[in-house]
Amino acid sequence: GKTKSSNEKSSFNVTVTPKDNLYYEPCMQWGASKSTVNSFMKGYELNQQDTEGISYYGKGAVEMYAYLFKNNKLTSSAVLLDAEKYLEAVANFINERYVYTLEDEDNYAFYFVNIEKDMAVMVSLNSLGGNVYIMVLYYPVDLSDAKTRGNLNLIRKIGKSPVKNETAEKYFNKLQQSLKK
Repeated sequence: GKTKSSNEKSSFNVTVTPKDNLYYEPCMQWGASKSTVNSFMKGYELNQQDTEGISYYGKGAVEMYAYLFKNNKLTSSAVLLDAEKYLEAVANFINERYVYTLEDEDNYAFYFVNIEKDMAVMVSLNSLGGNVYIMVLYYPVDLSDAKTRGNLNLIRKIGKSPVKNETAEKYFNKLQQSLKK
C-alpha cells in the first residue's frame, strides 16, 4: 500500500510491497456493481448468485470468494481458506498488509484496518460441513463516523458462525500468537 511519512522538516510518499502472495485479494471496489465484480473475477468459476450476493470457487489456497451487495452495490468481500492447511500462511499474509486493532475471543475473530483506515479486515474461524475455515472479511469503514463505529457490531455478525470445539480453540490459539506479532 501507499502511505505518507513526515516529520517537522519534510514528508515523502512510501510504497510498501508485500512479499507474501498467498491469495489474490477479492474485489474491494466498494459500491461496485455485480457486473464489475464479475469482470474482476474473470477466470473464476461462478458458484452461486442471487440478489444479495455472489460466490466463486477459489483457486490455490482459497476455497471460495464471496461478495455481499446492498441495492446492487458491493458492501463486503470475503475469502474462505482451510484452517488446517493455511493458518500460519494467512496470519503472515494479513500481518504484512494490515494493522491489528482488536480481538474478539467469544467469536474467534481478529480485526485489522488498512493504512488509510478506510477499510477493516476481520479474520475469523468458521465451521462448514465439519471442517474449520478461516474467513477473511473485507469491508469499508469510516472510523470518524459514529454511525459506522456503531455498525461494527453488525458487521461482526456478518461472519458470525463461530465454532466452539477443541479444534477451533487450537486454531484460534495459533492465530492469536501469529496475528499479534
